[in-house]
Amino acid sequence: VFGGSSVSGGKLQTSLSGLSIGETVVIYSSTDLKNWTPIRTNAVDGSTLSTTITINPAMKGQYFRAVVQ
Repeated sequence: VFGGSSVSGGKLQTSLSGLSIGETVVIYSSTDLKNWTPIRTNAVDGSTLSTTITINPAMKGQYFRAVVQ
């Protein structure tokens, strides 16, 4: 579950909760909601994962998703 998110200084800060230790979270980025590129992989060491993603100001309509593996 995505928690609170904020954007400041060209960075998206967000948290994910409801996770289990040992899971892996892959963050993907897309500009068209069809083609997704993995941009970060995080190993979970608790039930919540906080992450900061740099936003590319040259991209219009930049979307993100998180996939738990």
